[in-house]
Amino acid sequence: LKRSKIFAKLENKMLIYNLILYIIYILIFPYVLLKRISNSEEWQYRLAKKKLPIQDGKSVWFHCASVGEVNAVVPLVKKFRETHSENIYFSTMTLTGFNRASVVFANDDKIIPFIIPLDIKHLVRKIIKQIKPNLLVLIETELWFNLINEVSKCNGIATETQMAHRGIYGHGYRNNYCKIVLINGRLSELSFKRYAKIKWLLQVILRKIDKIGAKSAEDKERFIRLGANNVELTGNIKFAISLPKFDKWNIRQALHLTKENIITIGSSRPGEEKLVIDLLHYLKRCNIDIQIILAPRHLHRLSEIENLLKRNDVNYQKLSAIQEQSTDYDILLVDKMGELIMAYAISDLAIVGGSFYNFGGHNPLEPAFYGIPIIMGKYHQNCQESIDSLVKAKAGKIVEKEKLSEEVKFLLQNKELMKQMGANGKQVLLENRKSLDRNLELIEKFCCH
Repeated sequence: LKRSKIFAKLENKMLIYNLILYIIYILIFPYVLLKRISNSEEWQYRLAKKKLPIQDGKSVWFHCASVGEVNAVVPLVKKFRETHSENIYFSTMTLTGFNRASVVFANDDKIIPFIIPLDIKHLVRKIIKQIKPNLLVLIETELWFNLINEVSKCNGIATETQMAHRGIYGHGYRNNYCKIVLINGRLSELSFKRYAKIKWLLQVILRKIDKIGAKSAEDKERFIRLGANNVELTGNIKFAISLPKFDKWNIRQALHLTKENIITIGSSRPGEEKLVIDLLHYLKRCNIDIQIILAPRHLHRLSEIENLLKRNDVNYQKLSAIQEQSTDYDILLVDKMGELIMAYAISDLAIVGGSFYNFGGHNPLEPAFYGIPIIMGKYHQNCQESIDSLVKAKAGKIVEKEKLSEEVKFLLQNKELMKQMGANGKQVLLENRKSLDRNLELIEKFCCH
């Protein structure tokens, strides 16, 4: 009876949510129609037009947001695969995440990467009908209400009579229960405040998730305050990352990165490219032998960034246009997707962007994996736990944008300090590898047997 009341309450609230979504969908329909006509693979996925391979046997569905989350969860998925024969469907929210997943899982034909459809009820039902999941594993904060609600209708929340009445089996759902878990659960302070405004809906959605594994005590507390009653602390799987090896010196030679000091600015956001230019000019005035790799977060800003570099008389080359004669430049502009990890790996110092202006910061663990010392700005709320751990271990520094040039100069003139910072970062990752096992154990409790 209690579950029936929860089910009815949620259905009423979901009516409001879906009404709002359909209004938005109607407003953007001309754009969606253009994308559909273009027949791009991305929008075939987003509109649930792309047929996924149908495989016999039970299925586990992993879902995460983008490249950073894909990189973080790959070791867990591969370790899961060692002891499980289930088919794995692996969805991402972004095209870049999908591209990354397609590369890292290319050698396993039982792992099917795809881009998740828009969180519109009929689109979500289409994809569930294809996958027929036995377990849905959400990563971090992927709280898509229709996805969770529709999957949970085979999760024991509704009785078989209720499911039959609503035509669930008629939509091709399995006549068994699909469990839902959320691992590496993250709620930044900003996300918590936003979700608190819709707690009336979120609370019931959270209770449809069988177990939430929070990555920190603060995240656990925030989930509980929003109404979740099934949360445990499992740690941050991002600390268990496994990234490819690179031949540092051969790559530097091929890219004509011949100066003594190579700095990568990763995932730069608006305003931060000007900081890079100021940094370059300052270091050259100080007679420091320097080249900078600049990797913007969003490639659609490339023309804007190129214009800025030209206006400031910066000698730069684009990664896609490196030629044999491109031997003398100051900034290498990364204009291709998926190259940031390589850039970090061949650098002497990493400056992680999105953190000097209020964009929340990006993943500092990728340079730490390669033993590269790290600088970030003060806006790092999206990766608070990661950078806090690195700063505490003296592997990274938080620097005000006004002090960036001076701090970089100081580090470049203290090579032993940089070497020690890099070693400290690798040690942080080594000490936190148990988080992968704890999250894997959580999945095992709800997996198909």
